[in-house]
Amino acid sequence: MSKTAAVLAGFEEIEADKLRKVIAKKAGIKLVAYEKQFFDGCRRNGVTDDVIQKIWDMMLSFDRYSFCKPHSASYAMVSFQSAYLRVHHPAEFMVAVLSNQALGFLRKLHPLALWKDKVVVVQRIKAVHIGGYLGRYVCLVGWQVTQKEVWAKDGLTMSFLTFEDETAIYETVIFPKVYDQYNRLLFDQRPFLVYGRVTEDNGAVSLEVTRIELLSERN
Repeated sequence: MSKTAAVLAGFEEIEADKLRKVIAKKAGIKLVAYEKQFFDGCRRNGVTDDVIQKIWDMMLSFDRYSFCKPHSASYAMVSFQSAYLRVHHPAEFMVAVLSNQALGFLRKLHPLALWKDKVVVVQRIKAVHIGGYLGRYVCLVGWQVTQKEVWAKDGLTMSFLTFEDETAIYETVIFPKVYDQYNRLLFDQRPFLVYGRVTEDNGAVSLEVTRIELLSERN
């Protein structure tokens, strides 16, 4: 959807991602403003009104799927890891299945349950409460769900990442300087400690990241 807004209506990458968030949250008057911007941009590119309306209606339907896709992606990764262990490390896998009933465990609990001992000692807020901390610097535990790299206006790389903890999904933005420092960590499918300032833009709450740590390396 972000790519559609960028290609057809001339949105900048950052603006296109804001549009995605506003549509996902059906953010009232802010959505109306983005609708006008989208229609005007498409018209400048020679797209007829009837085609613009059809595309806009399709984009609005995104809100029914924007939560399910990233959430299911996280559990798909757990299933893939379980299958890998079963094929390549069958003995260890079967032991896990016997001492913890691992198959049922993985289906019923969040992946962060595997790091419960480290999670419980972290001073953090839970994702479900992030909206109550606008303007404040916080720490959350995060299991990475999706990542999208974009180029800022100065040509440097930044990223929009979606994380989740055991309570909710939350979105983050990592600006170039911070992303350059921590992007190598993000190749690991492991839980993180995500630090930053809670912001609100066009009705969408996100975390402006200042630091990332691997939870497994926390003493």
